[in-house]
This record gives sequence, C-alpha cells and structure tokens, in this order.
Amino acid sequence: MAVHCITRCTVSSLLEAIRFLADVPRIGSFVMTMIHERTRSVVQTEKFLRDIARDKTLPAPLRLQAEGLLRHYPTADDIWLAGKLEARRRTLLLLLEEQLGSLPPELGLWLVQEPLFCDSLPDFDRASKPTSGK
Repeated sequence: MAVHCITRCTVSSLLEAIRFLADVPRIGSFVMTMIHERTRSVVQTEKFLRDIARDKTLPAPLRLQAEGLLRHYPTADDIWLAGKLEARRRTLLLLLEEQLGSLPPELGLWLVQEPLFCDSLPDFDRASKPTSGK
C-alpha cells in the first residue's frame, strides 16, 4: 500500500505530509495490524458483546455492562460503511492531487495514512464475514 501511494503522490505532497505527521503527538505504540484484521476484530467485538448481553447464564451486572457498551458501539454496518467512505475519500484525494498537484499537508497526510477500516474482507476471509445483529 505504501509503494502504491508513493508512486501516485507527488514528492512535495509526501514530504509535506511527513512534516505534518512529525508534529502530531503520538499515543501508545505502533502495532502491525492489517486493515482487514482490525475491521474483523471490531465487528466481532460487537457480536461478542451482544452474545454476553443475551446470555442469561451470565451474572446480570456483566450482561448490563455489555448492554451499556453496545449502546455506543458501532454496528457491523457502521464499520463497513466507514471502510467504504475511507476508500472513497482516498480515491477522491488522488483525483484532486492529479488536478491540483501538491495537496495541503492535512489532505496529503490522508494519502500516506493507513485506513482505519476496510470496505470488504479479503477472499479467504469473506465466508466468515459477520452480519450486524441489531
């Protein structure tokens, strides 16, 4: 993915984005996680919390806590939509860069940043794609 971006981005946009990124405060450590792994994990976490909330054999406080977390947790459909929007944003930014040349650092950064979610799972994982339970 990084090679694709470097070949498509202008060098000046890339350098401006790197300079901008250097000024952004960092939280925690960086972990190598593939986009589809992160997406699947978040989607499966919703299902896990839903299973806990529905399991009458578990203590009521635990079920209530799971229900409370689910009130503010994104659905699987929300996650897939976010991935689609990120992919669309990237496509539009590449088109904009082709038309304008160098992008402002704030926009160029989105081209070198790894997306948070993917819009679909790889073929080997597609059969196990969970569906939203809401």
